[in-house]
Amino acid sequence: MQEDGESPVHVVIRVRPLTARESAQGQKVAWSHDERRIWQAMPGGVGRTYVPPQVYGFDRVYGANESSEVLHKECVAPSVDRAVQGFNATVFAFGQTSSGKTTTIRGTEGCVGGEGLIPLCVKQVLATVEAERATAGDGGTRWRLRVAYLEIYNENIGDLLTGATGLNIYEKKGGGILVQDLREETIHDWARAEELLLKGDTNKHVGCTERNDKSSRAHTVFRLSIERSHADGAVTASELNIVDLAGSERQSAHARVQPKDAERAMRSQVARGFSP
Repeated sequence: MQEDGESPVHVVIRVRPLTARESAQGQKVAWSHDERRIWQAMPGGVGRTYVPPQVYGFDRVYGANESSEVLHKECVAPSVDRAVQGFNATVFAFGQTSSGKTTTIRGTEGCVGGEGLIPLCVKQVLATVEAERATAGDGGTRWRLRVAYLEIYNENIGDLLTGATGLNIYEKKGGGILVQDLREETIHDWARAEELLLKGDTNKHVGCTERNDKSSRAHTVFRLSIERSHADGAVTASELNIVDLAGSERQSAHARVQPKDAERAMRSQVARGFSP
């Protein structure tokens, strides 16, 4: 639990806006919601039996017109602050194919959501570091920020920064996970972080589905390691992990998804405690 008594785990829902094609077809958003509840809109019609909607409660429900900046400020920024203070933090997106996970995590140029959570979080950390340096001067805290970017595709771990695949994973003594030979790059500004992100994106596995021509077919993990050396010699270290899980879907609903991709993506999600 946090000092303020709130749970350290928050579960939020984001309603995806309609695509241009869906809007042209006259489709409507199928969900109604307020800030903490969501329910399926079920209009009556000839030959349809009315079923009272089931209401689902969450810590927060974000509408189709609310940006990633709002989500970041309200829900994610406090966790990033705690990561800077020395506590590990994880943000992940889970949902079916074409539900907007990658748009939320990574962002898409010109989209309603604006920047994704990865650039927003990295910029937040960089701004915090710069503010403390300006206040403390040369004799204050020293920071080291390192970036790693990996994916899990067909149960195979790959380094998106180097293109290497088949990496081994180990549990470290004292806790934590080690991915052997995973490249870490030091960053000092957003320009370098963005360069690494773009490089990693070119190595990601994507596939074509009925709803998305560039659907992520692998789980991706962006890791920002934060090391803080204090003036008294003490060192604190923490990690901020931002995870984009591969889409979960029934194979019959997305005929162009390779069966092997879908089966293994689902298997890995079940192993991690998720199911559609």
